[in-house]
Amino acid sequence: MTNEQPVKKNDLLSVDRDKYYHYLAIADQGSDDNILQWVEYMLSGLLTEIKKIDKLLEYDYLSKHILLPAIDIAFTRHIINSEEAKIVKLVVEKQIIQARDVKELLQHRHAVSTTRVINKLITRGLLQSLPDQPRKYVLNV
Repeated sequence: MTNEQPVKKNDLLSVDRDKYYHYLAIADQGSDDNILQWVEYMLSGLLTEIKKIDKLLEYDYLSKHILLPAIDIAFTRHIINSEEAKIVKLVVEKQIIQARDVKELLQHRHAVSTTRVINKLITRGLLQSLPDQPRKYVLNV
C-alpha cells in the first residue's frame, strides 16, 4: 500500500473552470492542433477520475479512508452504538463474519442476544447475509 493521502471531497468535485474554458476556446478555433489540445485536456481529466475510482477499488484504501472513518462518524453522531460500531468494524476487518465472531467480540452477550444484534444491523441496512450462505454476513454497501 502506498502512502498517498485520502481523496478529499473537494478534490472529487472540483473542476478548474478557467482551464476548462481556456481549452474550450482553443478548440473553438477549429484547427486540428487546437482540437487535439482540447482532446488531450479532456482525456487527462478522464484519466485522473479513473485513477480515483481505481483507488477506491483497493480494499485497504477503501477500508482505511472511507469505511472506518464513516463508522466513527456514525458512532459520534449516535447513529450506531459502541457495540454496533465494533461489529461493523469487525466486518470491515474480516470482510465476512459469522455469529460466533460477534459472540467472541461481545463476550458478555448470550448467543440469542448476539443474533438479535446481527438482525438489528441487517434490518438497519448495515449488514447483509450472503445469498448462498445465510449465516455469514458482509457489510451492506
